[in-house]
Amino acid sequence: MNSMDKSIEAAALAIDGEAFDPANENWRYWSSRRKQAIAKARAAIAAYRDAEIERLTAELEVERLRLAVCGTAALGYFEDCAPEYRSASLDDVFQLRANLQTAEDLRDSLYGDLAELRAKFEAAERDAARYRWLRNRSPRDYCINCGYDARGLVVGDDLDNEIDALLGGERG
Repeated sequence: MNSMDKSIEAAALAIDGEAFDPANENWRYWSSRRKQAIAKARAAIAAYRDAEIERLTAELEVERLRLAVCGTAALGYFEDCAPEYRSASLDDVFQLRANLQTAEDLRDSLYGDLAELRAKFEAAERDAARYRWLRNRSPRDYCINCGYDARGLVVGDDLDNEIDALLGGERG
């Protein structure tokens, strides 16, 4: 008799109300009553084992679905799921996706700001080129060439356009 059989027999006898006494010589003989008690114990253990296997199988299936949900969420295919399939990992994925969205929004905002700054910089470069053109000439040159026309004194954007035209002629 192996140790597992002895354990089952001891459990069966305890279930059946008999005291286990290994010193008793009758212990070695199988009585009908012991066989029934052992059969009951084995049946109870088998039922418990089967129930535990069923419970663990269901739990494993839920964990497999949680893993699949987490992977699907990581790819961005959905925003939420049934509560029984939520996990800490899924919550982490949702948090990472939210952080990514925040970073992308910030990046887009910065690109917009960059484009605006680039346009302002280019306008400032054009103004600086006009200033350098005016600085390198005598007032008589720009008064004759672009400061006055038939309408009178040229100022503002009209003056900028006149200078740009003169700059274009010097560059070309």
